[in-house]
Amino acid sequence: MPEEFAHPPLILGLHKIRRGGWWDHTNVRPDQLTGILKSLIDRGYCFVDLETAVTHAQPRQIAITIDDGYAHLSESLPPICEQFGLKPYLFIPAGYVGQ
Repeated sequence: MPEEFAHPPLILGLHKIRRGGWWDHTNVRPDQLTGILKSLIDRGYCFVDLETAVTHAQPRQIAITIDDGYAHLSESLPPICEQFGLKPYLFIPAGYVGQ
């Protein structure tokens, strides 16, 4: 395996982080996500920003990405980021800003 691929980046892609009401296959409740993140830490993983994960990938590093930038993330995401020191990368479709 070439050296640059010795440690492929690990990326946890999320979509919705919301309690109650909006249930589908793309949603995870904040308490579920907290459990997942704690489990990863217990297994020796650490969280890094997306640039670090891609350009300087190391074993047991994980970046977090979140698609679509739903408004509910402004409530559910900050406490989780603070608790775990996350710097997630949000993909926000510009055409939907304000909707």
